[in-house]
Amino acid sequence: MSNSVVREELALLAHVLEQLEDIPVSGDVTNYDELLKTLRDAVSEAKPEDVAPLVEQMHRVAALARQHGRGRQTIVD
Repeated sequence: MSNSVVREELALLAHVLEQLEDIPVSGDVTNYDELLKTLRDAVSEAKPEDVAPLVEQMHRVAALARQHGRGRQTIVD
């Protein structure tokens, strides 16, 4: 009995792995961490009047990074 269960589970695992291989990998590989570091460095060197727009841009990039991370999750049925 337990051997048949293990065989069935292995067959299901093989099927899931095949299905996951067929999912295209996104070509968009934006490095948000590097972009945030660049913006951070720009803030440290910026004139006082330029700091607010740079910080706003940092918030936008961070939001995009969070949103982009959510899109990479794959639902396996």
